[in-house]
Amino acid sequence: MLALLPCTESYHLIGTHFINKFPNNTYEPWLAYYTSPDYKAFTQWSWQVVDQQVPDWQKLSFETQQSYLSTYLTSYQYELTFWDQAARH
Repeated sequence: MLALLPCTESYHLIGTHFINKFPNNTYEPWLAYYTSPDYKAFTQWSWQVVDQQVPDWQKLSFETQQSYLSTYLTSYQYELTFWDQAARH
């Protein structure tokens, strides 16, 4: 789930950033979906799943916390690379 969250979050964040930037945008339906209350609720639900899987993350060893954080950050880096390549091409 930690590896999937960056994708889920980035679509919502990018949609939110661009939803009102360009009138009559071809991507308006796409942006509307990823900025909808339902999609925002899905993003929040995704975080709740993580919280339920590891309810006492503060009690985990430092190494385990770092491993989880590394999974999340590495996935976010892949997501950023994806969006960077999409913007360039």
